[in-house]
Amino acid sequence: MTTTIELTPLNRAFVPADFEVSAQELKPLYERLIETPLDSPEDVKQWLTRWSELRSVVDEERARRQIAASCDTISEDVSAKYLDFVRNIAPVTTEWDFKLAKRYYDSPHRRSVQTSGWAEVDRVLATQVELFDEKNVALETQVKEIVHEYDEIMGGMTIEFDGKEYTPPQMRQFFHNTDRDLRRRAFVAMVEKLATVETELDHKFDKLFELRKAMADNVGLPDYREVAFKEKRRDYTPSDCETFHDAIEKSAVPLLRKIHEERREALGVDALAPFDLDVDVKGRSPLRPFEDVDILKDKTSQLFHRIDPRLGIRFDAFSENMDIGSRKGKAPGAYQATLREQRRPFIFGNFIGLQRDLSTMVHEAGHAIHAVQSREQPLIWLDHAAMEFCEVSSMAQELLMLDSLDQFYDREEDRKRAAREQWESTVWILCWVAVIDGFQHWLYTNPEHTHEERNAKFVELHDRYMPPLDHSYVADGVLQRRWQRQLHIYHVPFYYVEYGIAQLGALQVYRNYRKDPRAAVTMLLEAQTLGGSVGAPRLFEVAGCKFDLGPQLLGELMDLVAQELEQLPV
Repeated sequence: MTTTIELTPLNRAFVPADFEVSAQELKPLYERLIETPLDSPEDVKQWLTRWSELRSVVDEERARRQIAASCDTISEDVSAKYLDFVRNIAPVTTEWDFKLAKRYYDSPHRRSVQTSGWAEVDRVLATQVELFDEKNVALETQVKEIVHEYDEIMGGMTIEFDGKEYTPPQMRQFFHNTDRDLRRRAFVAMVEKLATVETELDHKFDKLFELRKAMADNVGLPDYREVAFKEKRRDYTPSDCETFHDAIEKSAVPLLRKIHEERREALGVDALAPFDLDVDVKGRSPLRPFEDVDILKDKTSQLFHRIDPRLGIRFDAFSENMDIGSRKGKAPGAYQATLREQRRPFIFGNFIGLQRDLSTMVHEAGHAIHAVQSREQPLIWLDHAAMEFCEVSSMAQELLMLDSLDQFYDREEDRKRAAREQWESTVWILCWVAVIDGFQHWLYTNPEHTHEERNAKFVELHDRYMPPLDHSYVADGVLQRRWQRQLHIYHVPFYYVEYGIAQLGALQVYRNYRKDPRAAVTMLLEAQTLGGSVGAPRLFEVAGCKFDLGPQLLGELMDLVAQELEQLPV
């Protein structure tokens, strides 16, 4: 049995070994591709391979600069280098890539690609041509600049609390403290700091919204939602999303409200506040699965080896390629990025030692394992799966880890606490997906909305899908502007329903694992190996799951979650 995996880089055959990415140096390589004869199906396939190699080199440069900007939002040099890519390289490559995509689109040999197992390549390039407008190149540059400014605002923020300075991620530790007054003061300190940038964030989003509206106008579509669905090549419609929202309201919302009511009773409070959702209801100290990020990496390796040795081997192959500690000057959140030429994943995070950090680590490592599995796909357009399935890869690991938590907790009591927290978050994310996805649908199909209407709609959706929370101790507007802290709304509009759809897949993988652990992991790995060569429904099928957004499947899965929670009393 293989005990190690070596992540070898892509072998350059077209791009010179000493090539450095710049607009000037890219031009002759793109010109060679433009001038290459495409006289046969074989010519087209070889041409696509060369183009894919060039795109991999360029995309890795983008990823490296973006990672650097995430890890250091303070450095002017790092910011300048990232913005140089955004302003001077990305627009050039977008225009050249369109010209090449158009050559392919118009080729008489296009049919040979469609029928050769590369049908998804055709789908990607056709979408690229059909959604391209030269005016949008400059608009997309402006979008990236504003998103970068959002990261700088959020990443550079610190909060003074009890005489010390903390980043927003570091403030999370206080919400696990058993002293309710301390939790309240910490929450107030955080929201008061966020209030100082609310107007600025509103203006940033206004600019993004107008730019995206203009981009839709330029390609002749009624709104940006249409652009997003076409761009993401979704195998479902906005109407299907509404069906999913209704299913969540029917099956997940009642369960989450039951969870909250049990918590309220256990805490002995009249109403739950936002700062009551993480604390242990029995007054026990916060779960601390690790003391520092090196310990987290070592124990996560052991965890994956326990779940299935094949997963552990893959984790070990990239375990040194991450920056996961929290510090001042880092962008918020966590993500996994793939260095496309090195064919190696990278994990970014802001971890401070909480159970939620462990879940996030395992989540991002699930993405990274997926990247390792799909790295042998022959073209860049085939190595990245539909996001609905990418999130299955990550969310499934959060559930599969629950039987192996003794790697982090010696006491059974702590393992049960951690497992309950995970199951509760499984329900919570479905309800939150309905809020955020529904909010984005409303935003972009009601383009004349005001700030007040925008905030009111968010509260309406929050009331529909989330249990009520007491905000009476803070200034008005905290809940209304909670959406500003959801970076996806700024970064990647309409990228959020994927988390809910993926939860359907993850719960099915868990159900399969309960019946036959090795078979469940085998099916998951086989689906991951397909990368983006097939669409999300087929990937779900290979992984042993149904792709179904209706109420019956979700109802069955919420029954499964409820059964798990019954074994883990509050």
